[in-house]
Amino acid sequence: MAHSIDPQSIRWIPQHPDCPELDRWMAGDSSCFELVKRNSKRSVYALRLTPEAEATIYLKHDHPVGIRDILKTIIRSRTRREYDAIKRLHDAGIAVPAPVACGISGTQGLLLTKAIPKSKSARDYWAELVISEERVQEKCEYLKRLGAFLADLVRLGIRHPDMHPGNIFVDQTNGKLYLGDLFGASLGSKLSLQQETAILAVLNDMRSGMTPEDEDIIFARLCRPGESIKDCWLRLEQQMMHDRAKRWRGRKRKLLGNSSFVIMDSSHTEGILRYRTGMDPATIIGAVQAHKNQLANFPDDMIKRDTKRNVSEVAPRGQKVIVKEFKKPGPWGKYAPDHRSWLANWRLELSGFPVPQYLGWLKAKSGPAFLVMEYIEGALFSDALLAAALKPEPANHQELDLLFAAQRDLLERLHRWGIVHEDFKTQNIIVNWKDGRFVLTLIDNDAVLFGQVPGRKEWLRNLRHIRDTLPGHAAVQEAFRRNYPEASELSPDSDR
Repeated sequence: MAHSIDPQSIRWIPQHPDCPELDRWMAGDSSCFELVKRNSKRSVYALRLTPEAEATIYLKHDHPVGIRDILKTIIRSRTRREYDAIKRLHDAGIAVPAPVACGISGTQGLLLTKAIPKSKSARDYWAELVISEERVQEKCEYLKRLGAFLADLVRLGIRHPDMHPGNIFVDQTNGKLYLGDLFGASLGSKLSLQQETAILAVLNDMRSGMTPEDEDIIFARLCRPGESIKDCWLRLEQQMMHDRAKRWRGRKRKLLGNSSFVIMDSSHTEGILRYRTGMDPATIIGAVQAHKNQLANFPDDMIKRDTKRNVSEVAPRGQKVIVKEFKKPGPWGKYAPDHRSWLANWRLELSGFPVPQYLGWLKAKSGPAFLVMEYIEGALFSDALLAAALKPEPANHQELDLLFAAQRDLLERLHRWGIVHEDFKTQNIIVNWKDGRFVLTLIDNDAVLFGQVPGRKEWLRNLRHIRDTLPGHAAVQEAFRRNYPEASELSPDSDR
């Protein structure tokens, strides 16, 4: 059976729908429905009349678990509120799936909407356009439509609290865009600034596939009168910064216990195990064991060994990961280095900065702590600089300038967000060439300060980190001075 609801107990709003697709779902005819999405709180099904037909109805089944979620569902009437939001937006002519009905049965809820024919999420549609060299014109047209669509949301005062490319759908027959997952959405909202923040979250999600020309196309439709594209991006980023800072207070707690982000197992024999939702805990334990074996048998193969940390690259079950061991984390609670590194990296990731995902954290009852993180392909920034310098002129100058421009852009963005990275070395940045630009990833985030007001002193300290870890090639040194003229203020000797 696909559910545990007695059909006779359902109270329908506005009335019982004449929907044979629903009847087949209630009867458990699995040939006529498909599970689209499921988590602990709700499931989404695509319903169809016959096994061969296309989906005509989408059904969202809210089935909360745990007393807290059940009380929230009853008090907030989640299913009814989402139905009302969809109906208000649909009646106002906004592009949303047409509502059919909603039903309530105890703590469970059913929400039925018309399916969008031949639709695909904006995230999947964009991924197809990015990898297709034959669909360049279609890509440009889509970006224009998306920019106009997002700008209309702000203009009309529509607030969507969970805006991301997975909740925007594209009708592939005519290119029309629709909003989905509309719980909490509102029309005529005074919180349009929050909606602009959500728009930037959408664009950040897509930015890895955007060229500078793509950004110009979409931001040209988001700019206010007389506003440049750069100023528009900075304005949206500033709003996003304040929004993420406010959200962090609630998310911090969720990253240390069971939540939608992290699962915690305090009964594990190795110690307290926390791992990213969706990860197999056996992968984390296997990575830690592989790290220990490498340290015991092949210590020279370690990425790093010093008095405080050991770092290795291992591949449990064929999946490459990086394991960082903190030898003596100490009983310092939130001040322990592993604790600070776990939260700092998560905070950077949730703020939209390019960092490897932390997959798990094993805190031994006594002894070392281990962080397991995503393996990032690419070259170290220092190696990329040297490789560029060895190319013939003028290609070497151009590539070095592009590398330093990307690094400067990342550093300026950190400082705009009030973040000071205390170890901004060239060996702590991975470089990849993607979509016509250099993409940088920060890979060592143990020493990061948030909520700062970075000034000249902090800027020069970060430049010193860069300068002191540059390759000695004359072309690299010259390019550094060319792209960071303020580095002339640095003293000749390192004070690190």
